[in-house]
Order: sequence, then structure tokens, then C-alpha cells
Amino acid sequence: MNSIQTVQFGEITVDPEKVILFPRGLPGFESATRFTLCHEEGSNGIVHFLQSVDDGDLAFSVGEPSQFGIHYQFTLSDEELAELELSDDMDNLLVLILLYRDEPVADCHELAVRGAITSPLVINVKTRKGLQKVMETVAPSVLLSEISSVIQ
Repeated sequence: MNSIQTVQFGEITVDPEKVILFPRGLPGFESATRFTLCHEEGSNGIVHFLQSVDDGDLAFSVGEPSQFGIHYQFTLSDEELAELELSDDMDNLLVLILLYRDEPVADCHELAVRGAITSPLVINVKTRKGLQKVMETVAPSVLLSEISSVIQ
């Protein structure tokens, strides 16, 4: 077990078995390659933090896309599959989106939480290897059953 000093959580103990390796880092943060998932005690579990083990000042808010009505369908390249050490077992994949808050709008004091949907994090939970899948575009699709439940 290793301890690190973080901005968000103070001193935390990191189990080496729970470290996620991003071999290429994340775009803009290539030198930080080792992360762990954390959450605040008593939180609702929707927002988690991807805390760098290499840099206690670096943490990203993340969430499961389905919590925000986002369902991805994308293809991983052979290079990405190799980086994740993933064969055909897609059940071991965890997809997360980076979350951020906008500045408050003049008439609204609440901050809107937004997700970076064109660059999800893809993690093989079995090997604990991850990457950020940067996509040029994301084609939206809407399930008619979701629309009909809103209309009724």
C-alpha cells in the first residue's frame, strides 16, 4: 500500500492492485500514467474522481455515461485493443466520461455539469489498463421508447 497526498482527499492510501495504468497518459497530461478511482464519502456515487497516483494535484471528475443518458457504440482499433490487453471479452470494459462544470449563467446560480462525450475513457478492468478514446464526432441516437416515456 502506498500513501499519496492529494488536493481533493488529503492523504489517501492506494492499493497497488487498484491502480489503473494509462500507458500514454491522457492528452495534455502524458506524464501522469497511473490513476486510481476515488469518491467522496457519503456521495451519491454518480461522480467519481480519477486521481493521479503520480501527481496528487491532478484529479478528474468522471462518471458512467449511462448515468447521463449516454450509450456508446464505437470500434476499438487493433492498436487500442493491444494497449488495453483486450481480446474479445468486452464485458471487462468500463467506459467513463470526463465531467466538468460550466460557469454559472447570469440568471441561474446553479452550475451545470457537462461531459466530454467525444473523448471517453476506456478501461479494461481485468488488466487495469486504460486509454482515452478521442473521436472526431459522436453521432447522436435517440431511442423512441425514451421519447415516448417523456411525452406521456
